[in-house]
Amino acid sequence: MHTVIFYYIFLRMVCSEEIIQPKFIVATEHAEAALECIYALEGKHKHVTLDVLKGPDPFCAPVSVRQIENGSVFNSSVGFKHCEGMHKGDRVIFKLSNLQEKDTDMYYCQLNIMYPPPFRNPKGNGTLIIFQTKNNSTETPHSPTSDSRFWILNAVIAVLTLYGVIVSLLLYITCYKIRQNKLIQNDYMNMKPRGLKNNKQPGVLHPSRNGRY
Repeated sequence: MHTVIFYYIFLRMVCSEEIIQPKFIVATEHAEAALECIYALEGKHKHVTLDVLKGPDPFCAPVSVRQIENGSVFNSSVGFKHCEGMHKGDRVIFKLSNLQEKDTDMYYCQLNIMYPPPFRNPKGNGTLIIFQTKNNSTETPHSPTSDSRFWILNAVIAVLTLYGVIVSLLLYITCYKIRQNKLIQNDYMNMKPRGLKNNKQPGVLHPSRNGRY
């Protein structure tokens, strides 16, 4: 019976712990990002910390979140140089600064519940923080859409040019054939007809015409 009660209390404590964090964040032009970790804790937790992991490695020092009855006490104990925590109600906002392109990664909010036992460290689903490098102001950014339109326009012009050349060639061949046919017909019409040879033999004269009668 005691074992059942213990497991019931343990499962209730575990299931009542939840962390919510955004799916992705784009760093500002000043290389800063604000990661908001919303936590839910039920019961009396006397020693709880919340920290941020970059992948599997710690990125921000743990921040103490002590929940006493209905109130919570926040101790600002963040010691990392480029990470600063700020408590607002049921959430801790970590301000990340001096980000670089290599800092683009998954960041996880993690609770460390040390007391009462057992020790638990539930973790959020992770937030992808994206750092974008600044484009040089003297360079004109090229968009993929404009490039695709440029190549499509060139392809259309090439096809139309090829079509015009083929049509012109066919018209030239057709006109040449028609002209040749007309020349042949004119030559045929201008030819002198060959007369038939006079191969008629003198016929037999009538006796009356011969003077015999």
